[in-house]
Amino acid sequence: MGLLGWLFGSKPQRVQYAIEGSGDYELDVVGESHYQAELNRICGGKTDDGHEMEVEALLVEEPTNPYDSNAVAVVIDGLVVAYLPRDDAAAYRQLLSRQKLSGEHLKVDALIVGGWNRGRRGQGHYGVKLDVDMPLTIREEPR
Repeated sequence: MGLLGWLFGSKPQRVQYAIEGSGDYELDVVGESHYQAELNRICGGKTDDGHEMEVEALLVEEPTNPYDSNAVAVVIDGLVVAYLPRDDAAAYRQLLSRQKLSGEHLKVDALIVGGWNRGRRGQGHYGVKLDVDMPLTIREEPR
């Protein structure tokens, strides 16, 4: 610890939690059709071949969601882009509660796919898949 840190004290580093996956990106999410503009912005626009973009996402509980009090949003670059399916969201929230992690935003690897534009030959919508294996493995990491 440096002199200034010793004199004035330093803030303890906060812990962030992440979900470990296998790299298979097998969990499909829902609602991406409502967030195509956000996904397009994250990907930098549509291309001839589309995208397979690996990104980091946060899972954020939305207890005031008018459609589902157990809703869990998938957030990439500060933008909501999808939600966990209803049954998965309820199970996820129960797990967080049991592990005393309610309210924590867990990191998870995500894959944005689609987003091609071939002119008159058609366009592809964006989709999102999460790298989540069951049972969930949650690890702590420094923020």
